[in-house]
Amino acid sequence: MQLGQGSLNNGLVLHLPMDGSTTDVSGNAHQPIIRNISFGNNCSGLASQAAYFNGNNSMLEIPASIALNGTEKLTLSLWVKTETNVTQPIFSRAKAVPGEDPKYGYTLELNASKQPLFSMVTPPLCHIYTNWISDPTPMPTQIWTSIVIIFDGVQLSIYTNGILTGQSFTSFDKLSFCQADIPLFIGASYADQQQTFKGWIDDFRIYNRAITEEEMRALSNTCTINPFCPAPGNISINGTSETSMQLNWTVASNSNNVISEYRVVGSNNWLPGFQTNNTTATINNLQVNNTYEVRIRSACGTADSSGWKNATYLLRGNTNCDAPFNLQAANTTETSAALTWEVLPTGIGVNIQYAEAGTDNWTDAAAEITDRAYTITGLNPGTNYDWRIQTACNLGPSNWVSSIFATTGVSPCRAPEGLLPFDLSGNRAALQWNAGAEAQFFEVEYKLTTSTTWIRANLAQLNESRIYIDSLQPLTAYQWRVRSICAAGTSGWTNGDFITTPGQPIDLGILLVANFEHASINCKPAEILFKNTSIVNRTNVNILLWNFGDGQTSTTLEPIHTYDKPGDYTVSLTIADPDGRTSAKVQQVKVQSTKLKIAVTGADMVTCSKEPVSLKADGGKTYQWLPCTGLSDCTSPTPLVTPGIHDRYTVRVTDANGCTDTASVRVRYLDPTKDIFIPNAFTPNGDGLNDTFKPLANIGIPGAHEVQIVNRFGSKVFASTNPQTGWDGTTQGRPSPTGSYNYLIRIKGEGKCASKNISGTVMLIR
Repeated sequence: MQLGQGSLNNGLVLHLPMDGSTTDVSGNAHQPIIRNISFGNNCSGLASQAAYFNGNNSMLEIPASIALNGTEKLTLSLWVKTETNVTQPIFSRAKAVPGEDPKYGYTLELNASKQPLFSMVTPPLCHIYTNWISDPTPMPTQIWTSIVIIFDGVQLSIYTNGILTGQSFTSFDKLSFCQADIPLFIGASYADQQQTFKGWIDDFRIYNRAITEEEMRALSNTCTINPFCPAPGNISINGTSETSMQLNWTVASNSNNVISEYRVVGSNNWLPGFQTNNTTATINNLQVNNTYEVRIRSACGTADSSGWKNATYLLRGNTNCDAPFNLQAANTTETSAALTWEVLPTGIGVNIQYAEAGTDNWTDAAAEITDRAYTITGLNPGTNYDWRIQTACNLGPSNWVSSIFATTGVSPCRAPEGLLPFDLSGNRAALQWNAGAEAQFFEVEYKLTTSTTWIRANLAQLNESRIYIDSLQPLTAYQWRVRSICAAGTSGWTNGDFITTPGQPIDLGILLVANFEHASINCKPAEILFKNTSIVNRTNVNILLWNFGDGQTSTTLEPIHTYDKPGDYTVSLTIADPDGRTSAKVQQVKVQSTKLKIAVTGADMVTCSKEPVSLKADGGKTYQWLPCTGLSDCTSPTPLVTPGIHDRYTVRVTDANGCTDTASVRVRYLDPTKDIFIPNAFTPNGDGLNDTFKPLANIGIPGAHEVQIVNRFGSKVFASTNPQTGWDGTTQGRPSPTGSYNYLIRIKGEGKCASKNISGTVMLIR
């Protein structure tokens, strides 16, 4: 990819344009070692202008050089298009020596969720990644993405497609990456890595300085970049009706006009929009319930223009979110199923889940994909599956729509699980287990714990997942095991154990079967009601003992027990008749929480804009937000809130059972018009008044993150990263002379509010 020159050449340490070769054009002769690299189309569609990495030991290795270490600042920039959804490295400075811990410098990788993650190590920690920053938004497959990482000596930032998506503050002064002999790998983490990056990389750059925001945008705003005519930035939507949308943007001073085009997503025809020299305009004559793609560019002269800057917006005439329809499953194999559907243009994509038929163990297959087809892989042969799909919309998803499919082949024979003795007495054990739908019969064996000989429990074919074993010894430990017999063969054994109860054996014809049910009550998940459902005939029960599995017991007929903490508890009920016969029932009781938690909100927000943002609550049937002022709808689960009216909102959620719960979310507004208060003079004379120079933050804005002061000769006399520490007018413990001093103050950004620098002078008076 060829870009315009100018300031973008300043401080280049490495530059690989990938224009049909891997030559370094920075002038530093960092020539890579090439492994399995080819070339394909770049993001502008130009042939042989981007490097393709095939994922199989495919990489570029730039030999170690002291120049790659940087000085006090660093910028890394590249374009990426990934071809797969797996965790994979993009580039890394690392050195792996057999028998030694790897040494690291910095790395950029995609995690399993396709989120770009960048890290630098902090000396002297040469083997542990620290100072992670990430873009929480998954990077799309088969779409070019610009990533720019900037370290300015204090702050580490990652920009995705020109937008700040991650930021952290470091604690070291220089980029001392442990050793100078660490090579740089593009497409891999180290030399002998087999599973490497699969996709395209273009225009890889390293600077020994922190590039400016304007330079960053020139690198990341568009594929065809003209730094002398920058593309419009900060595109936002300010308002829509059923047939129009209003756009806002910022432009460079040398832009004469801004030109726009638009089209319905999926269409091949771009329609003319507007041409204006303003920073706002409206596109009219749009259709309700369509998703539109808009692109604008700057015109800086008769033949000089920027590349296109794209944005996508959903235009809605109502708040409905239409569910997908016409669900189909085709091309089903033993381990995969190709799914298709239709959807109205009301959403931003679809979400897909699947589960084995008859279970509620839903697995997320895809999220917010815009295609109308998806293939699920990794399935079991010969198995019935449920799958469901919903439309993802800006104001919340649609209802789920379900369908079914079955994989081909013979289902594997899975071993039983969830073994549990559900009734024990002095001479009998009733055992049960869970098994897959493919199981046709079961084999059960048991033995004394002290024995090595297994006894077959069922001589005939057993086709249900429970069995009674008789003629056992009282108060004796046993082991038992069970396996499934399926059309595909026999599973492995699954083992369990039990101990019979004391007392006389239960004679035939006498029913003494302990049993109970349990359920939480009064909207309190840890308060459990135990209901005795034991079956008894021809005798009376005179002993009843509950063991709740947390050290507590009860002899009450139907007790209510409250657990102190969440967990899985083994609860037993033991009953006995006057003749000493006993029976016991054992169940697993799951306590998920000691407090009802149905109200869920999104994360706290920080904003520097008065534009409304969306709150989100979940978990109930009805919702009530307080305070109500500043909200578009106090009873909606997703109301819009205007920042700056209230700092915190609380939602009261009521579920279908009438249970209530509350949760809160903070919407912090930082007024960009307020400045930090900076004294213009101070008198360090020890009188307790104005003895130090310290910036003071007004309420509602962040404080100073870093303060540096230099004298008129340019020498640093004071520096601090503690907002509470001020300059006392000394340099290395000695009083500084009366005079004027220059200061540079960095104001820490929060949320989507960018950091900023303030410079000026302060007078020291003695």
